[in-house]
Amino acid sequence: MVFLTLHEMLPLAFNYAGQKQVVKAVFFGMAFMSASLYFLETSLPSDVSL
Repeated sequence: MVFLTLHEMLPLAFNYAGQKQVVKAVFFGMAFMSASLYFLETSLPSDVSL
């Protein structure tokens, strides 16, 4: 999935939206996923681990 995204979708996004917007979107997406995983881990009971 990562290979498909980096090899096929990222160059297409650069052509379609421009490099500045793509970099912003990738950064926002990674930050959002990181925050959601952090909040998921903190909201789980202590006896459940990921």
